[in-house]
Amino acid sequence: MESLKRLLKWFLKTTFTVVIVFSVMFVFILLFISKITYDQMNDNINIKKDSYVVLAFPNGLKESPSNEFNLYSMRFKDLNKRELTFYEVLRSIDQAADDSKISGIILDLDSWNISSVHTKELSVAMEKFKESGKKIFAYSNGMNKNSYLAAIYADEIVMPPSNSSNLMLSGYSISVPYYKDLGTKLGINVNVIHIGDFKGSGENFARNSMSDNFRESITDLLDARLELFIDDVTSKRNIDKNTFTTQLLNGDLAFINPNEAIQFKLIDKTQSYDDFLGDKSIRKKQLVQINDYPPKENYTFSDSKIAVVFAEGTIDMGNGNVEYMDDTIYPEKFSKIFDKIEKDKDIKALVLRVNSPGGSALASELILQKIGDLKKRIPVIVSMGPVAASGGYYISSFADKIFLDKYSVTGSIGVVAIIPNFKEMVDKIGINYEKIEKGKYADLFNLTDSTSQEELALFKKVMTETYVEFKDRVSKGRNMDLDDLEKIAQGKIWTGEQAVANGLTDEIGGLQKAIEEAAVIARIKNYSVEMFPKSKSFTEKLFETEMETSVKIFDRIESKELKSSLRLLENSLKFSKRPVLLMPYSVE
Repeated sequence: MESLKRLLKWFLKTTFTVVIVFSVMFVFILLFISKITYDQMNDNINIKKDSYVVLAFPNGLKESPSNEFNLYSMRFKDLNKRELTFYEVLRSIDQAADDSKISGIILDLDSWNISSVHTKELSVAMEKFKESGKKIFAYSNGMNKNSYLAAIYADEIVMPPSNSSNLMLSGYSISVPYYKDLGTKLGINVNVIHIGDFKGSGENFARNSMSDNFRESITDLLDARLELFIDDVTSKRNIDKNTFTTQLLNGDLAFINPNEAIQFKLIDKTQSYDDFLGDKSIRKKQLVQINDYPPKENYTFSDSKIAVVFAEGTIDMGNGNVEYMDDTIYPEKFSKIFDKIEKDKDIKALVLRVNSPGGSALASELILQKIGDLKKRIPVIVSMGPVAASGGYYISSFADKIFLDKYSVTGSIGVVAIIPNFKEMVDKIGINYEKIEKGKYADLFNLTDSTSQEELALFKKVMTETYVEFKDRVSKGRNMDLDDLEKIAQGKIWTGEQAVANGLTDEIGGLQKAIEEAAVIARIKNYSVEMFPKSKSFTEKLFETEMETSVKIFDRIESKELKSSLRLLENSLKFSKRPVLLMPYSVE
């Protein structure tokens, strides 16, 4: 009996091992075949006559092509498909306007997880699409401000005939957590040095309430954002501005059902989704998801190219031993990209797309130096995304021309240093550090020892020099008097229209407009666009990338407030005890 058990155990173990081995071999053979046949498969996308492109972004929309692959969200059918970036979606919309098989666009507003700046830039492409005579329809089971900002560009807005469906329009708010009292309880003290009276980064670690200057800066930004939203809605929906403003601020438009939305003239009709499609004579097999409708390659008779480089994420120092992540801008990484552009004589202009709240002052300076060197050979145009502030503005300041959206946030010319100290905490838990020093300031970066007034003065001196250098770079890049610049610096935040008015930027316009302007300045008519970094399919990443696959914890957190707080804490530790050019909050 015992021998039978051992035999059965051996058989099951051997069978299981063989199954696992062959399964792994099968997957890799499949991936290898997929890689070989990528081009053929990509060219055989079947688009039926009278199809409608569905714009939906349930997982957001990245500016820069991702170099990471994520097994968590990978689908088998996406093995050989490149995830579309923001610019490629713009191109796909333009392509759809000229595609005889495409009859229109449907906005799936239940899956519209992109920023208001991206929505506004897409609206320009949508307006151009409608000039072809084709229609855009919007359908949603429930909308908020951001998704409704897309809906207003549709020829018709439809919601289901159900009171459980709702439209949620309200004002704007920002919630900033303050940690001083928590730090006192835990025995953590934080010194925060600001150069710029309105530079609010880090004050929430040293205070238990908002400073007057920071409150004024945030209030001004929210007022400007609110005015932009009201103007967009009332002009597109032909609604009285004063009436809509009163309704919005009084909360009359919060959680209204579809029938109420019709009465307020905010939507056009109620229908089930199937009835909506039937009313338009659209069959489900005629629906083409935007990720299944990639733009075709641009072929021209000219060798001229315009390089588009995406700078997205916080700015930080890196080295050869650091893995390059999608959401971080490293000087070394961008130096390699700029060197490639410098050597390619067919590249006649550079468009730098900046979507960054800033970060390390030194890293920002190193990137700016490379841009300055490249500018000696070709024109450099900056296109600002949702945010290009502090260090994000720093690296933009040398551009020949700066474009941004009305909803973009920029400026924040100032410097901050966050200096945490854990001495009280380690004393409370019974840890005693004995130290031996050789030389003054040898222990300057010790987080378990208190910071003296002399040391704080040293930090402030370095930061003041950084602020002076920041203003000097902007003054030279923007050809602006230093005294005039100081009035709009000091850490102040500006919307797109305000930044154009005060001279920090040049013109309202999106990425496509920046590319067109780059061609004008470079004096080229026929050109192709080359993106850096390159876009890769899942299979290409698997075979080519040297990065580790990682699951980003922050991306799994649903609460925007909690995610924002955790990132704030992460950045505070990452950039502690060094000059930082960083935005203190995000607006959406």
